[in-house]
Amino acid sequence: MNHSTQLELVRTLCQQAQQAMDYTGQSWRQVMQSKDDLIESMRKIGMPFEHASAEFERMMEFYKEQYEAVMQHLIKMAAELQVLQNQEQRLREL
Repeated sequence: MNHSTQLELVRTLCQQAQQAMDYTGQSWRQVMQSKDDLIESMRKIGMPFEHASAEFERMMEFYKEQYEAVMQHLIKMAAELQVLQNQEQRLREL
């Protein structure tokens, strides 16, 4: 794979990681905003408050882990993109 193709691929992966981070963040915010409704729904089906609250906390932990994983991937892709851009700049200077 030539340098330009590799650079374009990493740019695309960076954009996809950014989109994934945006989607994951939106999902996490929606769950946080619907906390009361989610807990109330669980209570309506007979789940004790403590269990409903614990279930909500598990959901929040899941979304937190997803967001952190996507963020770490984005940081990795951004670092790789920076390396390739630096290499491209050095090649142009030759």
